[in-house]
Amino acid sequence: MKLWLLHGTGKDHKEVGWHEYAPIGDYDTNFGFVIAAETEEQARNIAAQEAGRELADAWLNPERSVCQELIAPEEPQIILRDFHEP
Repeated sequence: MKLWLLHGTGKDHKEVGWHEYAPIGDYDTNFGFVIAAETEEQARNIAAQEAGRELADAWLNPERSVCQELIAPEEPQIILRDFHEP
């Protein structure tokens, strides 16, 4: 089993049109996942099943989200920071 990090393709969810998936606001919207799965496809499908207002396509479409295998870094660092300001 591998760990996968999924997040939007831009630095800010609004850069990648995340508001197109959640047009009424950012509530009930996922901005990232860390998922245990065997493959990228499986990880994307799990994320899609758990989609909120951003809808499943946000996680299935590589133009809208990144899915990368997490490998433990040698130095301490933040792996995921999911921060939103209005």
